[in-house]
Amino acid sequence: MKLLFDLLCSTGPRPDKNYACVDNNTIFDNAGHGIHFSGSEGLLIRGNNVHNNEGCGISVAKPAEITIQDNSVCRNNSSGVSIEIGCSANVSGNGIYGNRKHGILVCGKGLIKENDVFCNALSGVELRGPGDPYITRNRIQSTDHNGVNILENARGYVDSNDIYQCSTAGLNQHPDSTVLVINNRIIPVNTKNNRPVCTVNQDTNECSHEPSGLDLDSPPRPLLPNKENRFPRPAMSRLSMSTSGNSHIVAGMATCQGRSRFCVIS
Repeated sequence: MKLLFDLLCSTGPRPDKNYACVDNNTIFDNAGHGIHFSGSEGLLIRGNNVHNNEGCGISVAKPAEITIQDNSVCRNNSSGVSIEIGCSANVSGNGIYGNRKHGILVCGKGLIKENDVFCNALSGVELRGPGDPYITRNRIQSTDHNGVNILENARGYVDSNDIYQCSTAGLNQHPDSTVLVINNRIIPVNTKNNRPVCTVNQDTNECSHEPSGLDLDSPPRPLLPNKENRFPRPAMSRLSMSTSGNSHIVAGMATCQGRSRFCVIS
């Protein structure tokens, strides 16, 4: 079943322009990305639970005015959020946990601000050339890789982040990058009551994450909706959504096994 929405969103980043909204959905178990944007108009992705998809949780593949705000992006089989070359996005207030590759992969531009990025399999934030973002006031941790990994030809700023250092360097910068790195705190991991930050079940290969085990100065940003830090598993429904122009996808729950992705905006 394919649903085409042609509604106006009541709030958004730029109400004077054409834009789409993806609000308050649970998006899981898709064969590709959870949300994939390849359009040319504005987009607000807000308040969604995006987890256990085979691709990225959220992928931005075309330049537009994109806001990714207050989402929980967990346990996807690729990176949590990916911003490709030539694209720009404002990414703020998200909880990005336990993804199988990077927490946030940036090859483009934008503002990466006040996110919690914990327990992802590779770098918490990976900045690749010719990316040129401003990365500030995030809390970032990676158990086995760098908290922030800056590669060749990358540009931009990494400013005033809290980077929790585990088994590797909290921040790694390639000598051929021109990123300005200032005012960051590199913090050795100090857990409460010796609780692990991230545990992988070897039988199911699921990651259960406890960022609350870190000594944080404020609660974790959007995590999972129940105290066990796991999503409920509702009955499966086969649903695919495609939007064009001014659109609003709100308060849905969908899994699309066998389909490429839950939400394609082009």
